[in-house]
Amino acid sequence: MKQELMGKKMKKSKKLARPAKWSKPSSVASKSKMINPIIAGAVAFTMILVLVVTVAPQAASNQAPGSAAGTSSAPRTVVDNSTQQQITALEESAKDNPRDADILKRLANLYYDTGQWAQAADRYAQVLDITPENTDVRTDMGVAYYYQGMVGQAIGEYNKTLEYEPNKRQTLFNLGIALANGNPPDVEGAVARWQKIIDVYPNTDDAKKAQEQISKYKK
Repeated sequence: MKQELMGKKMKKSKKLARPAKWSKPSSVASKSKMINPIIAGAVAFTMILVLVVTVAPQAASNQAPGSAAGTSSAPRTVVDNSTQQQITALEESAKDNPRDADILKRLANLYYDTGQWAQAADRYAQVLDITPENTDVRTDMGVAYYYQGMVGQAIGEYNKTLEYEPNKRQTLFNLGIALANGNPPDVEGAVARWQKIIDVYPNTDDAKKAQEQISKYKK
């Protein structure tokens, strides 16, 4: 069953860099006519590898995550040099400013965007130690736990978020997903959370998504 979690960062377009050859396939194709068959074969093989690296993680993002820690069901992406440099710089800044919530959150968000869920969860936890009432961060930490297969921990963070903001739609939606995929599954509890989205936010896209989930699990 394909599902996608909601999170503060997930609702933004992610600037995930792709290898240069992916952005200009036509130039590679035109040059291949001028080289011998052996080199042409090598170019074709390289293009296949690029497709596997860049496309597969995007397909995985539509899968139901959290079945087991470290499985391919969790969306991941290649970390380009620019992003890695940002991560390295922020890690250094975090060492010098261990209580700077903004630096820690920016670092956590980079780990989140690149599918490094364990690192993201660790940094989000540090942010929450400073600002425990930040419901966006706590919801995203729940997502990071969920994509590691740590469904129980994700449920715990979602419930804590709702203590601060009972009608937070992203959290209600994600809590429903986590409950429906828990061990054991709590479909009744999941439906109740999705129904709350419909009741509080009628005639919205989020209400439509919630209804779709209810329809799937009530079959």
